[in-house]
Amino acid sequence: RVATGGQRTHLFSSLIACDSCGRSLHRCVTGYHRVRWKCCYAPCDWYGRSIKESLVRTQAVEALRTESPRMAREAQLANNAKAKQKPLVQVEAESKLAQLLALQDSGVPELETSIETLRNQIAALAAPVVGPDWEGLTELVAGGLDTASDEELRVIFLEFFERIVFEGNPKTVGFELRGAAGGNTKDGCR
Repeated sequence: RVATGGQRTHLFSSLIACDSCGRSLHRCVTGYHRVRWKCCYAPCDWYGRSIKESLVRTQAVEALRTESPRMAREAQLANNAKAKQKPLVQVEAESKLAQLLALQDSGVPELETSIETLRNQIAALAAPVVGPDWEGLTELVAGGLDTASDEELRVIFLEFFERIVFEGNPKTVGFELRGAAGGNTKDGCR
């Protein structure tokens, strides 16, 4: 999201949501040139409440720092479990492929297209689940996110946070992390 009339996407644009109304918070600059994120939906119970951007930034970096080792372990366990257990669809496709290969060996003509299609399906099913690279983040956090620019952090936040939740408290926010397979972890970290 780009600010009206502007060329720049701000660090938390469309990332911080109000837990009360579910809408994205708006970026506001105070008279003292401090940036705050504020719920601007009038019917919301938390209308007008806000939180400092610098506070959200610090808490987001800290959430990634503390949660990345756990998420990396979970991602590794998910990958190990997937490697050990084939989905039923894959088992069925492999069985069909074996039958087609047996038919081809017995002399049945024109099965190459069907065999190739099944091999492609099996390869797609065997491909690893794509999601955030939590192990890579752990290494990145060790190098230090505190000195990263807003543009660099935004890319990281979009990759690893499902959303940041404003809970009406001007001192803290909650975080919903993306899971190892790209889904929401729901437990998040608060």
